[in-house]
This record gives sequence, C-alpha cells and structure tokens, in this order.
Amino acid sequence: MASGGPTSAKEDQRCRKKTKNLEGCDRLLETYLQMVPVDRQHFTAAQKRSLNNYTVELLKSLKDVLMKTGSTWQDSKRLSRLVRKGSYRRELKTFPCTPRPPFLLLLEMGKVFEEDILGWLRQIYVGMRLPHDVENPLSARTMCYCFRSHSTEAVFYGACVGSFVGAEKLRKYFIAGLKKGWFTDSIVSALESVRDDVVESRVPFDSEVECSAFQFGNKNKVFDNMYKIGPCYRCKMLFQGVNFTPDRNRSRGDEGFEWGNCAEYYAFSQLCNASDAT
Repeated sequence: MASGGPTSAKEDQRCRKKTKNLEGCDRLLETYLQMVPVDRQHFTAAQKRSLNNYTVELLKSLKDVLMKTGSTWQDSKRLSRLVRKGSYRRELKTFPCTPRPPFLLLLEMGKVFEEDILGWLRQIYVGMRLPHDVENPLSARTMCYCFRSHSTEAVFYGACVGSFVGAEKLRKYFIAGLKKGWFTDSIVSALESVRDDVVESRVPFDSEVECSAFQFGNKNKVFDNMYKIGPCYRCKMLFQGVNFTPDRNRSRGDEGFEWGNCAEYYAFSQLCNASDAT
C-alpha cells in the first residue's frame, strides 16, 4: 500500500498543530509567571480574588485548547505543575462554564494590577513568541480599546481569539460568551446576520463612542512594535456611529471565519454591559 497519501498528510498536520499548541501553552505560562507580581501584599482582597479566579479560568482554558488537538494537561510540564497545586485542582473540578480564550484572560488579569494595559499586552505578546520568532498560536495579534468621550466610564479593551481556534470552535466561544455576558445579545445577533460579508443587522452607537485598534509584531519583523490600524469592513458595517481612529478600512477582516475574529466584539460588549448597568 502506498504511503504518504491524504491521510498521512492530515496526520502530519495534526501532529504539528499539537506540538505547536503544547509549545504555545508552556511559553504562555512561563511568560505569565514572570509577569504576574509574586508579592501581592499590597493587593486588596478583591484584587487577590480576581487574580485567583482568572488564573483558574486560564488553566481550564489551556486544558481545553490542548484537548482539541489530542493532548492532555499532563503533556505540558508547566500546566501540569500548576494544575496539581491543591487549591487550583479543587477549583478546576468545579469550574462552572466554558472558559474564555487564553489571551482574553491575560487581558483581564492585566486590568487587576496594571494601568498601562496595552503595554502589558505588548509584553505578553512578545514574551509568548516561540523559538525563531514564530508567533504563538494562543496569542492575539490584534487589540483594541473603546470608550465614550465626555464620560466618566472606563476604557474597555478587546482582543481577537487567537489562531489556534477553528471556525466552529470560534462560534462556540461567541455563543458561550453570550450566555456568560462576555458578548452582548445585540452583537452576537448582528454577527449571526452576516452572510457572505453582507451585514443584515447592525449595532447602533451614539457619536460619543471612540475606538482604536492596534496590531503587534508583523511590521518589518519588529516584534515588539505596536501600530494603529483601521477597522475591518465588517466592523465598520456592524458598529454604526462609532468614531474609529484611524477611519480607513484595513480589509474585510479575517477571511477564515464567517463571523470574523475581531478584537472589537469583546471591547464593545464590555462597553454595552457597563452602559446597561448604569
């Protein structure tokens, strides 16, 4: 029987993805442990609780990522070492829901003890790189923030999910995120209306909403560089009335996903949730 056919090629591709996700998981945790403050005596009780909760969710998220490519948490030395810690192991067993993607959780952790969120995320992105400057599949290249001008509300940050996820898994993240409040009903409903890049439903905002997006790492091979980018075609159509800076369309977004994989979805959902709570 001839070897090296389609099945063999698919198996090779699956093995490479498995290896890359394992390497990405270990590198992410190594970077995380280097950057999260060891001395937390100055943390408030709420900060300590938030950081612990995000860490548990991050470990659960990484376990899920590895399982999707046929690995287990035991295959990652750093992950297995943390999971075996008594408190984390107990909490992981009772974790109640689908976890957020890893990079979104790192974003949330940064908000616990950092003021310069974009600087924190840039350090994470650079620190997570694999050998030979290969991008970590668990990292997010695109970030954004949004806010209301002339308002006392906070600035809201978002990140894309990461290249490790396939289209069907990405859809599940959005649906799970809708149930848990990571994404709002209006945004998920608008995404569901997208057909062949035609947007049938839109999310209206008032003219006070400002948004800027950034990309890391792929300009002139300067991997710690961060530069502004305009909204993709889909975001420009979805989010009506927003003042994007810069305002030029960068593309039609991530062509690999029918719904796109945009940082704006998470940021605008946080803004909507905060507005609904006031």
